[in-house]
Amino acid sequence: MASLRSAGLLPILVAACTLAACSGKQGAPAGGGDTPRDGGIAVVAIPTELDFPNSLVTSDKWAQEVNRFLLFTPLLQYGPKLEYQPALAEKWEMLGDTGAVFHLRRDMKWTDGQPTTAEDVVFTMQRALDPKTGFPNAEWFTFYKGVDAPDAYTVRLHFRPQDDALAGLPLLPIMPKHLLDTVPAEKLRQAAFNQRPIGNGPFKFVEHKQNDRWVFDANPDYPAAMGRPHLGRLVLRIVPDPTAQVTAIVTGEADVITAAGAAGWKQLAGRPGISRTERQTRNISIVAWNGRRPALRDPRVRLALSLAIDRRTILDALRGGLGELAVGPITPSHWAFARDMQPLPYSPDSARALLKAAGWVDRNGDGVLEDARGRPLELTLTIPPTSFNQNLAEMIRGQLQRVGVTVKQRVVDVQVWRSELEAKSRPFDGAPLTFETDPRLLFREQFYSGDRDKPMQWAGYANPAVDSIIDAAPLTSDRQKATALWRRFQEIMVREQPWTFMYYFPDLVEVRGVMHGTDMDVRGALVNVTKWWRAPADGKVARN
Repeated sequence: MASLRSAGLLPILVAACTLAACSGKQGAPAGGGDTPRDGGIAVVAIPTELDFPNSLVTSDKWAQEVNRFLLFTPLLQYGPKLEYQPALAEKWEMLGDTGAVFHLRRDMKWTDGQPTTAEDVVFTMQRALDPKTGFPNAEWFTFYKGVDAPDAYTVRLHFRPQDDALAGLPLLPIMPKHLLDTVPAEKLRQAAFNQRPIGNGPFKFVEHKQNDRWVFDANPDYPAAMGRPHLGRLVLRIVPDPTAQVTAIVTGEADVITAAGAAGWKQLAGRPGISRTERQTRNISIVAWNGRRPALRDPRVRLALSLAIDRRTILDALRGGLGELAVGPITPSHWAFARDMQPLPYSPDSARALLKAAGWVDRNGDGVLEDARGRPLELTLTIPPTSFNQNLAEMIRGQLQRVGVTVKQRVVDVQVWRSELEAKSRPFDGAPLTFETDPRLLFREQFYSGDRDKPMQWAGYANPAVDSIIDAAPLTSDRQKATALWRRFQEIMVREQPWTFMYYFPDLVEVRGVMHGTDMDVRGALVNVTKWWRAPADGKVARN
């Protein structure tokens, strides 16, 4: 989504480093065959610039992965089956259904040498709970009542009885109190820390060049028992253009590409030395409609827009059919997904009828619908500058034009796009984007009427029936009752379409054959990055 300075990928200019300087495991043998080798550099092409290397303020997919798997450490982590595993907390016990006690590792420290203690956990949780922070995922901790530290390596959390109270903890890496406690909660997005973050994870920050790259080195002080990285350096290159990503992996300028699109996926099929992976995700492609706008306030209009968009054609054209049409905001892999509900059909005639019922009629024969005062139904899709988004917006424009709706594209820098999505003024009509569902189905931030000014309430949506479900479902431990609540929620979403739910889709990832251990799953593309290793090319372990 961020701009690239030229049509081709700029040369990789990484400072030379020796095996000793770049190895995450000093002195480990560089055996042959399937034996992991230590040291070397891997370059991953991602489509967007990261927003904040700060878990308290980021809402960006790739920044969240960097925070969770590279720079920082959460209290707990999810295992391959989404079971809880130790991370910063080496053990824990529940206090009935109203609290939990966590016992922290004593060998974790920040890369400035300071120890990671319970004070950091308390600080992070308190800031996450503080409305002034604007923590984008505050809903994870809606029913938390407080946190305290009996000693330097023990933390107690207090919460109301709820379903799966710990589910948000693996998604919130702990931040360093001693570097952020002087920054007011409302100023965390502007903190100098975000330019040069200090972490305690398996990698440490080295360099950032805006809209170009982020560079991380293996952290030699990361506890060996936690699994130090094999790689010595990881470079995330910002490559928005799918064609440029394909070129990068073919020429060896990137080792992993993450946004080559359907055309790139097809182009690389069967190519020697490159493997392809469909990574299961919780991703939904949506168009968020700004219901604060008069024309979009009527659910009949939003439903008509969704019926007029040929989502199957878009899925086939832009993602090679790799995915399935969406029903609503709950993905098929979740137990609450209503399997007997069907996606909306493509039905321009139904769309025209709904628009007419809502008062939008072609009053002068020009093919454009107008309201009773003669004002045309004109919408603008605000998108970041990537060819994928421009192609998507153009397809939507052409399809909506057939039912009398005029659509324009407005292309803005990715940082502007993000800020406008979250601004209280919400200066957009519609915004195509990818939404990743939460395993606990926490939709307060997106659809709760009392949170219409929160960063992720893009639609400005309000419905008392949805409010009641959002209030009740997370506290309902009876699976049958919870399923009934979530079914009603999905029925309302289909009927009122605060978003156009386009399709569910996997991530398409291509990896060069020199890379090993690059297993990915629903937890993230970088979840196993400490296990990645690079086979020597032309006899070299580390690339210059």
